[in-house]
Amino acid sequence: MIKRVFPVLVLIFFSANALSNDEYVFKLSWSGGVALGCPADLEIDPDGNIYVVESWDNCVLKLSQNGILLNKWGQWGYDDGEFRNPLGIAVDKDGYIYVADTDNNRIQKFAPDGDFVTKWGTEGGGNGEFRQPRSLSTDSQGNIYVADSGNNRIQTFSPDGDFVRKWGSEGSAPGEFSNPTSVYVDSLDYVYVADTDNNRIQKFSNDGEFIIRWGMPGTAISHFDWPRGVTVSNDGFVYVADTRNYRVQKFTSMGEYVDKWGSIGSDNDQFNWPRGIATDPFGHVYVADCGNNCIQIFSSQGEFLEKWGAETAGEFFGPCGTAIDDEGNIYIADSGNNRIQKFTPEGIFIKSWGTSGNASGQFTYPCGLAFDNGYIYVADYYNHRIQKFTTDGEWVDMWGSLGLANGLMSYPFDVDIDSLGNVYVTDSGNHRVQKFTNDGEYIYKWGGGGIFSYPRGIAIDSKNNVYVSDDNNHIQKFTSEAVFITSWGSEGFNEGEFDGPVGLDVDEQDHVYAADYYNSRVQKFSHKGIFLTQWYTSRYIPGNYGYPTDLSVNQMGEVYVTDLLNNCIHVYRPISENAEFSINLYQGWNFVSIPVEPASRDISLLTQQINPYCHVICTYDNPTDTWLYNFFGDGEYINNLESIDAGKGYWFYMTTDILWVLAGTNIQPESVELLTGWNSSGYASLLTESSEKSFEDIFEFIDNVLTFDNQTKEWIDVINHAKIIKPGSGYMIYANQSCMWEIE
Repeated sequence: MIKRVFPVLVLIFFSANALSNDEYVFKLSWSGGVALGCPADLEIDPDGNIYVVESWDNCVLKLSQNGILLNKWGQWGYDDGEFRNPLGIAVDKDGYIYVADTDNNRIQKFAPDGDFVTKWGTEGGGNGEFRQPRSLSTDSQGNIYVADSGNNRIQTFSPDGDFVRKWGSEGSAPGEFSNPTSVYVDSLDYVYVADTDNNRIQKFSNDGEFIIRWGMPGTAISHFDWPRGVTVSNDGFVYVADTRNYRVQKFTSMGEYVDKWGSIGSDNDQFNWPRGIATDPFGHVYVADCGNNCIQIFSSQGEFLEKWGAETAGEFFGPCGTAIDDEGNIYIADSGNNRIQKFTPEGIFIKSWGTSGNASGQFTYPCGLAFDNGYIYVADYYNHRIQKFTTDGEWVDMWGSLGLANGLMSYPFDVDIDSLGNVYVTDSGNHRVQKFTNDGEYIYKWGGGGIFSYPRGIAIDSKNNVYVSDDNNHIQKFTSEAVFITSWGSEGFNEGEFDGPVGLDVDEQDHVYAADYYNSRVQKFSHKGIFLTQWYTSRYIPGNYGYPTDLSVNQMGEVYVTDLLNNCIHVYRPISENAEFSINLYQGWNFVSIPVEPASRDISLLTQQINPYCHVICTYDNPTDTWLYNFFGDGEYINNLESIDAGKGYWFYMTTDILWVLAGTNIQPESVELLTGWNSSGYASLLTESSEKSFEDIFEFIDNVLTFDNQTKEWIDVINHAKIIKPGSGYMIYANQSCMWEIE
C-alpha cells in the first residue's frame, strides 16, 4: 500500500438522537479493496482522487488515493447519467468529470459529487457529432478534447459542450488517423494522440498543428501493437499503454525512448489488455488492466507498488452469503470471484477455496452459506446445486442439477440447517423450498401456486421453524413440515416494510434479522414478526453499507453484514450498559473521540495498549485558543495534555496500523457547549445516533462541520455530504457564535 501522511489539524463534533435499549452500533468493517470489471480508463482529479470508468458495468467509480470506494454512479441505458460501453474519462481543473459515453455517441458532464450536469453529441460526422468517441482530455482553460474514433478526428469543445474546432481525417500521413482511441493534453496544452491502428503516437499544438510522431508496428522498443492509452506526467514524460504488447512504454515529450515494463500475464507487473493510463502528482503511474479486472500502480521507473481490484486473498467482488462456525470464524461467499473465504471474527483472513467452473469444489456464483456440525454448505447458484465442505475447504459432497423434479433445482439462493441436520434450500427459480438430509437425500418440498415469488433468504429458529423471504417483499414463517404459521411485511420503506428482503438469520433468542437490500438497512423482528429495531445509513461512508445481501449473528449478538455495492463486510454490536468499543487507528494522523467511559481518563493509563506505536496525541482547546500535546518517547517536548475527556476530538499520530480496544460503561447523552470559532467538542456516545436533522436546532449558529477519514486521510463535509455522525470519530465544528447543542 502506498502510504501518504498528511499532518492536518481540525476539530469536530458528535451528535445523536436517543436510541432504545435494543439498538446496534458499528463495530468494525473490512474490505480488501474495490472490485473492478474491465476498467477502461482512469483519471486523477486535483485532490488526488482517482476516477475509473468501467465499460462492462457501465458506471463511474470514484476512489481515494488508497483505493477506497468513495462514490459510484451509472448503469446501462440511454437516459442522463446512464451509459452504454463508456470508454473514456477526464477531470477538469475545477473537478468536473467528463465521460465518453461511447455507444451512445455523446459526452456527459458531471459535478464532483456525480450529479449530472449536461450532455452533448449524437451519432454522425458533423461538427459536435460522434462515431464511437473513446477518449477525452481537458486543457488549462477547461476545453474538452475528444478522440472521435470512428470519424478519425479530434474535436474540441468548451466546458459547456459548444463546438470549437476539429482536425484529422482517415489516413496514415502526419495529422491523419486510423482509429484514434486515446487523447491527452499536458500542462503546456500540447495534445498527444494514440493513433491506434497506425501504431504510433502523434503530438499537436492545442489548435491541431502537427508537431511530431513516433512509433511503428512491432515489438521492439518504440514500436507498438495497438496502443490504447497515453498520458503525460507533471515532469513531461509520456507513458503509453502498449496494449497488445502487454506493456507500458515511457518517452520524452519529443518521443525519445526512455523505458518499458510489463509482459502478458496476471501477476504483479504483468498485463492482460492494458488500456487507460494516468499519473498522479507524486509521479506514480496508474494502469487500467482491463483483462485482469484491476488497476496496477507503479513508480515512474516502472517498479510495481500495488494493485487494486484483483482477485487476491481477502478482497471481495460481490459478497453474497455468510455463515459463522462454532469458533466464531466468519465464512463469506465471494460470489463474483467464485470462491469461499474464511476470516477470524476480527476480519483477519484465514484461507479461501474455489475457482470458476462446474467440477467438484468449483463454483459459478456461490450465494447462500450455512454451517452445521463441522461442515459448510454452499448454494452454488448458477450450477443449480448444493456443495458440502469441511471448514478447511475440503470437498465432501454435492447434489442437485437444473430441473423441476424433486431434488433438482433452478438457481438455489440460500441454504440453512435445522437442529436435526436437515438441509433447507430456497429453490428460487422453481419458486419453492426443498428439504434434504445432510447427505443430499430428498425429503420434501413446498411452494409454487403463488406461495413464493423467487424465495431468497432462509433461516431456522430453535424450534425448527422456517423463515423465508421472497420478492413479494414479505417474510413467511412455517413449521419444519411446511405448515404456514404467519407472515409479515409489504413493499415500502417504513418500519416492517421491505424493498428486496434477501438474507435472513435468527439469533439464540429467536429474533429474526433481515437484510433489506434496496432500503440499505437491516431490520430486526420478534419470532412473531413484531418490529424491534433497524439500522441503516447513507452509502460510501466507512461503517455504512450500500446494498446488504446477507447477514449472520454470532453468539454475542454481533451482526455480520455483506455489502454487495461496496464489496466489504460490516459488523454491528448491540448496546449494553457495559461497553467495549474498538477504534481502527491507521499509520499517520487519526482524528477520534472516546465513546465509552473508561475506568480512568488519565492519558498514560488510557493509552497503555497503543503508546508504543503512538508518537503524539493533541487537541485544540477553544477557551484558551491553544493546542494541548502529549508526546511519547524520548525528547524534550511540551506535554500539557493530561487526560482524554468525553465529548472532545483528539489527534493521534500512529507509526503503524492498530486496533485500539476500549472498555468501560456507556456515556449518557447530554448537552454540548459550542464556543465561537472552531470546536473539537463533538459528543460521542454509543447510546445516541445521528440523522440528517442533527444540526437543525443550531444550524444558524454553525458555518461548518468536518470529519476526517482516518484510513484515506481525507476530509468529509458532514453537513453537505456525510450527514451521519459516527461514535469514535473526531469532528470539527465552526460556530459563528456561542450556543448550546441539546442532545436528545
